[in-house]
Amino acid sequence: MLPTNEELNELDQFEHTIENYLKESNIQCYYVFRDTHKGIRNFYIVTNDKTGTTTVLNNIKNSKKLREFDFAITTDKNWDLYHDFRKKIRDK
Repeated sequence: MLPTNEELNELDQFEHTIENYLKESNIQCYYVFRDTHKGIRNFYIVTNDKTGTTTVLNNIKNSKKLREFDFAITTDKNWDLYHDFRKKIRDK
């Protein structure tokens, strides 16, 4: 089941809010892509500040002012995950 337009707008705003919090904390981040599958929305960004990003995301999560979410940070110094993803998209 796909999200409604209202849900998509709310998710879009949520993602922009996260990006804004990171930028306000002087953390460079770049939106890469997002996907929605089986009721789960994944939002992917790239940053070179794992510690700062973890702090900001934990602060947002613990504040409970925004919607509930989980996050994971993966180190990918050689951009292997990104290149693998691009290959999967290209091969479809």
